[in-house]
Parts: sequence; C-alpha cells; structure tokens
Amino acid sequence: MAHSTIPCFLGDTSEAMLAFAQVLPKLVPRIALVDFNNDCVADSLATCRAMFERYRQLIETRQAEEAERYQLDGVRLDTSAALRDFSVAPLGNPSLDLGGNPWLVFLVRQALDAAWQAWDIPAE
Repeated sequence: MAHSTIPCFLGDTSEAMLAFAQVLPKLVPRIALVDFNNDCVADSLATCRAMFERYRQLIETRQAEEAERYQLDGVRLDTSAALRDFSVAPLGNPSLDLGGNPWLVFLVRQALDAAWQAWDIPAE
C-alpha cells in the first residue's frame, strides 16, 4: 500500500487497508503501511483488528474464499529517519530515537503478539 492511499481515507490506515484488501487480487500480500500517523503501534493494532473483524464476519457468513482477502500478512514501519514515532520514548540519541529503529520494531511486534487477548473471540 502506498503512502498516498491513506490520505484518501482521511488518514485512517485501517480503512485504507480494508479497501486495499477488498480490491486487489488475493495473491497480492496484505502488508499495511502503518507509519502515516506517526504512531505505528496504534495503527498496527487498529489495522490488525479491522482486518480480523472483516475476516471473522466473512467466515461466520460462510464466505471463506472472500475472507482470504483479509488475512494480514505484515505491517511496514517506514518511519522517516527525521521523525520519532509516538510509541518510542526519547533516549536522546537520534540513531536510537528516530526512524524505523529496532525499539520501534520490538514495540510493534510485542503489541501485535498480545492484541488478540483483548478481543472478544468465541472459543469455537
């Protein structure tokens, strides 16, 4: 997904990703660009949740083939080297604070790994 797609959805990364997933062929990987709002953790979580909800809705209505469109393959942290993501507490060293740094990757991965625990998912 290109950066220019997200403003078309008023900066809503999850809505942009849902539209991307709906329109593009299933063989195109669903990799969400999550740095547009400079909050990679929040945008990753919102996008993951939106994609899962659409997937779940389609599975529950027996549209498994269509649901495949909403399997999120990854997130892309493309934060500019001149910016500090909202999720990263400043350490005072630009190489540690700015851009798509290892700490940001860790925070996003940690948040995504734990996200499902807050969702209301039926046991079945």
